[in-house]
Amino acid sequence: MGGLPVFGLFDFDQAFNQWNGLNGTVIEEQAVKGKIKKWASGESYAIMLPVSPYPAIQKQVFKDQTLTETFEGNSCCEIEHIFYGLPSTLSYFQEETCVGGKKIVLKSDSDKTHFAKSVIPIISKEHFEVFRPMFEFIKGKCK
Repeated sequence: MGGLPVFGLFDFDQAFNQWNGLNGTVIEEQAVKGKIKKWASGESYAIMLPVSPYPAIQKQVFKDQTLTETFEGNSCCEIEHIFYGLPSTLSYFQEETCVGGKKIVLKSDSDKTHFAKSVIPIISKEHFEVFRPMFEFIKGKCK
């Protein structure tokens, strides 16, 4: 990339397995900030998107309330889950039966584009603060 840094973003779901399988060193362990792995060669970074601050979604990622140990690839937190619990997003989610109970999932992958174009622009800026540590890291690498 001509000496420029490269960043790959991963949802905290089955994509964890791809992230985890990359050859490199974990430089950010906290999933609430967005786990970061620096690939073994070059300025390339794999970033797990931060986990939603909403408790029902955190239960789909973390094994307990310490918010440290995760279900890894069995977690269920896509980027849309970060905005779960807001009045403007509730109609996009549903509960689904799974081993051990229920999980909250996006109703349809076909709604992702509409969600991004129509819902995200009307969400208040404070709901994007969860991304701040990730963007600060990226900003620091793009000097």
